[in-house]
Amino acid sequence: MKNYKNVVYILINPLYAGYVKIGYASDLYQRLASLNTGMLRNFEPYAVYETPQKNADKQFHAIIDDLAPIVRARVINGQKVQDKEFFKLEPEQAYEILHHIAVLTGTEKNLHCANEATSSGMPVTSPYQQQAPTKAVPTAKPKSFTINGKSYPFTTWIRALEQYCENVVSVVGFSTFRNAVVGMKMGDSKASTRKIFDDKPDDMKQFGFYKFAEGDLYLLTNYSAHGIQTICDKVHGLFPNVSITFED
Repeated sequence: MKNYKNVVYILINPLYAGYVKIGYASDLYQRLASLNTGMLRNFEPYAVYETPQKNADKQFHAIIDDLAPIVRARVINGQKVQDKEFFKLEPEQAYEILHHIAVLTGTEKNLHCANEATSSGMPVTSPYQQQAPTKAVPTAKPKSFTINGKSYPFTTWIRALEQYCENVVSVVGFSTFRNAVVGMKMGDSKASTRKIFDDKPDDMKQFGFYKFAEGDLYLLTNYSAHGIQTICDKVHGLFPNVSITFED
C-alpha cells in the first residue's frame, strides 16, 4: 500500500490476533514507523479511508461503540476507564463498516485496500504489505433465491444463508458438513481469527449466531450482504453439488 495522508486506518498485528487497531494518521507511513518499535512491531495496514476531517477515527469509534460496545478494548486504571483503539473485530468486518460509510456518503473512491492495484494493474508495494479484501460492490436486495432448482422467497440475507446451509446438511449429512466447515474463516490474513462456523458458542455470544438443530454447530451471522455471499461461495466450494443463486 502506498503512503496516504489524512486517513482513518485499519491495522492488523499477529501479536493482537482477533483485534484490529483503528485510528487516524496525517501520514500513514510515519504512524506505522512510530508504532513498529520494540516488541510491538509488525503493525500492517489492512485498509485506509481518506478524509479531510482530522481525527475522524473518533466518529468511527463512536459508530462501533453504539452498535457493539463490548468489542472495544478498555483498560481500567484506578477508577479511570481508558478507551483504546483496539476492537475485537475481524479486519474484514471493520472494512465492511467503512465500506458502508463510503457507500452512504458517495466516497467509495476514498476507501483503499492494502492489495489495491495501480492504474497499470500492478499492486502497489510498500514496506507494509499484506492481504486485504477487494472492494465490495453494493448488493441490491434480491426478490428470491434458488437452491438446487427450488425457489425460496427472499426475506433477509441471514435467513438465506441459514436456509442454504441447512439444505447442504440435508444433502450431505450433518457430520460431513460440520467436519468440513468448522474453523472456516472469512479471510486468509494472519490476523483473521474469528471463525464463521464453530462447535463452541463461546466466541460468538457477543454477536448474532445461528445454532443448527442437528447438533453442536454454530454459524456467525453478523455479516453484510457481501460477506454472506462470500460465505455461500466458500460453502459451495466445499459442496459443489448444492448451489445457491440469488435472483433479482
